[in-house]
Amino acid sequence: MLQRSTHQEVFTNHPGDQLALYTTSPETQALGYTLRTVEVPDISERSETFATTHEALNQLNDLLEQNPTWEAPLISEDGQELILDPDNTATNALYVGENVESARHWRLNLVPSALALEALALKSDYLPTTDVKIDEATRDIFTNSADARAIRSRGALMRELIAEHSADKNPVTEQKWISLACGAARPVLEAAERVKQNGNTPIDVTLVDYDPVVLNYSSDLAESIDGAAHHREIESDLRRTMIAKDTLVQEFGEESMDMVDIMGFLEYCPDKAAVNMLRNSYRLTAPGGMLLTANMREDRPEKQIHLRGIGWPGVQMRSHEELVELAVRAGINPEHIEAYQPTDGVYTILKIIKPIS
Repeated sequence: MLQRSTHQEVFTNHPGDQLALYTTSPETQALGYTLRTVEVPDISERSETFATTHEALNQLNDLLEQNPTWEAPLISEDGQELILDPDNTATNALYVGENVESARHWRLNLVPSALALEALALKSDYLPTTDVKIDEATRDIFTNSADARAIRSRGALMRELIAEHSADKNPVTEQKWISLACGAARPVLEAAERVKQNGNTPIDVTLVDYDPVVLNYSSDLAESIDGAAHHREIESDLRRTMIAKDTLVQEFGEESMDMVDIMGFLEYCPDKAAVNMLRNSYRLTAPGGMLLTANMREDRPEKQIHLRGIGWPGVQMRSHEELVELAVRAGINPEHIEAYQPTDGVYTILKIIKPIS
């Protein structure tokens, strides 16, 4: 269970790095679920600019808190211009100047798509699907900001939980995974690669997203990860096919998936829609299978930078109690839920194992 008291799981986050990921302070909460704090090593720990960038971002966040009328950046109607509030000196510090040209391009052309998050993985010197090289100042932000570290820690934990769960499966029977609102799908594809390298069962992965550009990117990424998994891509609006209706459940069949993940979607759902999404995702999950989901925390650091510095739209933040309560409303027994909170403080990740009756 990735606990310090028992053992450490070793994984590779970057080529040549062997890093330990483990949890501390497991606590049973009032509803009966387990809450774990997770230490996830990150490239920011080796960053020579971490302290100065972290302090600068904290100061910008404080400025935003002290000035609640400052407005987040907007994009012009023709999508060609980033419009900044002249009073918002915090936002201007992020986007104004020749040294942050790639940050402006990132905000104008990639946010809020999943490719904006893929950029934070820092797997390339260029912004995804562009010829825009990431400049030094933008790289500092992508390396050291809370959001960037959290996207990487969320992905690392997701890979670890999937690989750990899959290690106990029958090595002959093919596993079926589905990633809902998959985005670039890097964590799930890298988890499949790791399972294969460990000599475990073959993986069949279905990647579902509403954005055809992102699906093309995830398909190319799957092909670039040597033999990671058999994969297919499905363009689908989950608000129609998993919330308003259960179209995908009917298409694939109830309890048909050994692993279901919805890691970057619940933040964009009001409570009722989130409950429907969790209910239908749990219906897809096979007995003994795993459902993974996540939500940004209400008490997260650099919150105002996220809301009115970056200006990321439409995110509903929740406490771990609120997230688990949504799962309970979806018919999930809280005793089958483990909640993980990386020490960067941004996300709560839920691991839900469906019992074998």
